[in-house]
Amino acid sequence: MKQLTESLEDYLEMVWVLSLRKGVVRVKDLAANLKVSSASATTAVKNLAILNLVEHEKYGHIRLTDEGLEQAQDVYERHVALNRFFTGILGVDQAIAENDACEVEHHLSRDTFNRLLRFIHLLEQHRNQLTWLSDLENANLDTSDVTLPAHIVTLKDYRPGDSGVVQRILAQGRVKRRLLDMGVLPGESIHLIKLAPLGDPLEILIKGYRLSLRREEAAAVQMKAKAIL
Repeated sequence: MKQLTESLEDYLEMVWVLSLRKGVVRVKDLAANLKVSSASATTAVKNLAILNLVEHEKYGHIRLTDEGLEQAQDVYERHVALNRFFTGILGVDQAIAENDACEVEHHLSRDTFNRLLRFIHLLEQHRNQLTWLSDLENANLDTSDVTLPAHIVTLKDYRPGDSGVVQRILAQGRVKRRLLDMGVLPGESIHLIKLAPLGDPLEILIKGYRLSLRREEAAAVQMKAKAIL
């Protein structure tokens, strides 16, 4: 399967979901359901078409290719299984589980997912014998041996001249999607060029391009390292 960015996987999954719901999928449907602009959705569809995962004529319907269908179903299957695990086994609130499933689904290998799926099946099969499952919500968790980082460094903490590597995107929803669409991805190097007089926005250099980010967006970019040039 082709390796896609998280953003493109989300688009591909939504094409599949909407095709099940409505039979036909248009760019405006994608934009509305993913809460992005039509321009962003159009660009994503073009990229998927280049990868031969969708077929799309200008102003026409979006159709999954055989390869696109296989990959979309794979992403959707991971999403559904994770949601089922979070809500049915762990008792997580549906809204929270939905967001968490969206975050985790992109990072599971096929082997890990298959093992998780078998684990879910086993737990569901033997739920009556596993009385402790009902106590998860009220369990007294000892986290004294868990060491957390003293401070998470984000791009917002940087000053002009600082450089570092993106570790992860902390935001969800609109902010996360905008960052991914701009190419702010884990593993990418970022150099902070300058700040506006009031510190908002920031001008960065990434992949040879200059981009402007709001402080809200910069605060959602966790960095691996901070070095002064």
